[in-house]
Amino acid sequence: MEFPNLKDSNFPNVGNVNVYQYQNDFDYARYDEVQMKVTICAVPWDMGEAHIGARTISGIGNVVYFGSKEKRDEWFANIPDNECYRFETKYRALHRDLYIDVPLPFDVAARFNYVMVEYNLFANNDSPIQYESENGVRKWFWFAREVEYLAPNTTRLHLLDDAFQTWIYDVHITGMMLERGHAPMFSVDVDDYLADPLNNSEMLLAEDVNYGRDYIARSTSEFVFNAQNMYALIITTADISATWGTKAANTWETPGYENFQLQGVPAMYAFAIAASSLSTFLVNVNTDYPQFVQTIKAIAFVSSDIVDVSSTYVTFASTYCYAVSAQYKTNELISLNKASFGFKARYSELAKLYTFPYSYLLVTDENGNQTEIRIESTHGTIDIKSSVSLVYPWLNINAHLTGIGKTSAKNVTFANVTASNMPIAGNWYDYILQWKIPTFGVIQSADTNNDYATHYDRLQSVNDYTTAQTNEYANADTTESNADLQIAANNAITTTSNNAAQSDTDLVQLFNIATQAWQAGASRASANNQIQAAEQSAAVAVGGGIVGSVASGAMSGGLAGAGIGLVNGIIGGVTTGLQTAITTNLTGTQTETQISFSAAQLTETNTSSEDRVTVQINATSDNNDTQNDYIEASTANIVATQKANTLRNSTNAQNAINNQIKQAGIQAPREFGTFANGDTAANKPIGLFANVVTQSDSAIAQAGDEFLRYGYVYNQYWEFDGNWNIGKYYTYWKVSDFWVEGLNVPDMYMDRLRFFLFGGVTVWRKPEEIGKVSIYENQ
Repeated sequence: MEFPNLKDSNFPNVGNVNVYQYQNDFDYARYDEVQMKVTICAVPWDMGEAHIGARTISGIGNVVYFGSKEKRDEWFANIPDNECYRFETKYRALHRDLYIDVPLPFDVAARFNYVMVEYNLFANNDSPIQYESENGVRKWFWFAREVEYLAPNTTRLHLLDDAFQTWIYDVHITGMMLERGHAPMFSVDVDDYLADPLNNSEMLLAEDVNYGRDYIARSTSEFVFNAQNMYALIITTADISATWGTKAANTWETPGYENFQLQGVPAMYAFAIAASSLSTFLVNVNTDYPQFVQTIKAIAFVSSDIVDVSSTYVTFASTYCYAVSAQYKTNELISLNKASFGFKARYSELAKLYTFPYSYLLVTDENGNQTEIRIESTHGTIDIKSSVSLVYPWLNINAHLTGIGKTSAKNVTFANVTASNMPIAGNWYDYILQWKIPTFGVIQSADTNNDYATHYDRLQSVNDYTTAQTNEYANADTTESNADLQIAANNAITTTSNNAAQSDTDLVQLFNIATQAWQAGASRASANNQIQAAEQSAAVAVGGGIVGSVASGAMSGGLAGAGIGLVNGIIGGVTTGLQTAITTNLTGTQTETQISFSAAQLTETNTSSEDRVTVQINATSDNNDTQNDYIEASTANIVATQKANTLRNSTNAQNAINNQIKQAGIQAPREFGTFANGDTAANKPIGLFANVVTQSDSAIAQAGDEFLRYGYVYNQYWEFDGNWNIGKYYTYWKVSDFWVEGLNVPDMYMDRLRFFLFGGVTVWRKPEEIGKVSIYENQ
């Protein structure tokens, strides 16, 4: 063979070289084998790079992770012949210039976007060159980014490395800083998260997309302190177990409870009755023990959910009255579940939507006082720890929330007279709550109040006036009795006086008659002697007889006897004098005449004396009757006046009492107890409301769709286990760094992998599913 164009030149010693004498032992037939197989096809994945002018957008690529090289190769081998072109060539090109010429018309080649090149062992599979190995990278995958017409049967395909498909099965990533992806999204089950958000939110709290402005209360869970099992709590200064007495027996009293302790401190007595029994209880109290009402300091309403109502009771006013006490009680406010949030089914499994700012709890009381609680700071169930103060006047509910924060539960002990404890847990100090318990009073009619308030005073007044009336009637009876005695005395005196006068007259007349008879029968002869003797004796008789007669009468008959003696004395004296006169002045005939005259005169004197005595007796009797009539009339008038006054005083006193009772009855009813803190008691409950609040449907949909497409922002280390397929169909990965064990890939190709991972790549399980499933089907 000659080389006509190879002329002799200054090349050293060329003229001395006989090229034909070179011994070439190279076996060209060794290379006359198929060097590579080329498959031109269309695949549904892409490089994930867009060029808009000078701007390049990356991170939107879709790739397929078959799980192994074998499954990858199997998929390519199973492409139907009518959907790809397969040909072999003895030409080997390493495609460093990133193009390949293929024997396809331009228009046909333009229908394909992918090239797979499989190299045989060099120089051939049966006779490899030195260092050739089965472990070499013999299958290369390329994207056909552009087609270029070269000839009718030749088209140039411009290539771009599909480093992921070529190298991913040889790159052993052990960890990464995952910026965003589906891995954390599919690692957190919503039910597990809501069972204890605080301990299951580690993958959910990186700041992420947020389209929310408006918030909607999706559901409300509440605990109402006065909802059921209600009791009327009665605070009183009285002792209902003591003796209260009765009005009928006049034993009414109001016993006090003088040494009562409640919740470890001195307090007023408190007891509970069924709330439904309150009306009957008050009716019975006003009937049987109206004085109890004045001891009521307050009536409140409490539930057995927050106080301990003992089974021990006292029956008072025909009502069971129970002892009460209070300890800290636990009541559930809310237990979180998916239904509470009201998300559509397509978003309900996205745990991040159950964190702030997409969702939170807004805890309010009945007056709208608000406390925001992030769900991720709770343990899934929020409880109310509450205790009621039953110590009047500080009736209130003290509470705090638990189930928020991580502090371990414990009891804090404190003491007054006795020891108590307060349970705390988590961030309890941020959620301290207090309600003042509404208190109410009772109304009692003024007449009922007056009945017991003045009972003993009225009773004493009645007794006083009854005694006065009895005494006045006794005085009147005494007056009448004294008058009767006076009249009887007057009658006795008059009768005695008249009888004495008549008796004295009769005695004088009898004496006169006797004296006259004696004188007539006397001898005239002895008249002088007798007269003298009579004169001498008469003097003695007049002096001594009168005195003797008076003394004798006084001894025998008192004043009446003295009167009779006086008469007898006078008569004796008269007789003596008469006899003396006869002896001195008369003689013989004169004596007879004088005796006759004396007899006649005596008769006339006796008659006249009788008449005078009769007149005197009649006058005395008339005067006595007049006096008696005056006494009777005067006494009757006095007695009538006394009785009338007494009756009038008694009537007036009773009327005064009755008027006082009536006056009390028209006064305003009395109010007992305390009306306080009941501003909203009639139209609002006392309670706590846990409102599940989320962003609007639109904001949730926007965020939810991004989560479904790209997963969650994570920004944490992710310990990678080699599995790129976590989602049902695809998994998105975007990392800021990663670690590779045993790196055996040229850096240029690793840089392509970095392009995918740093920019963000969607890894699919199966190529045929790309573009055929929605983001809502990937869960």
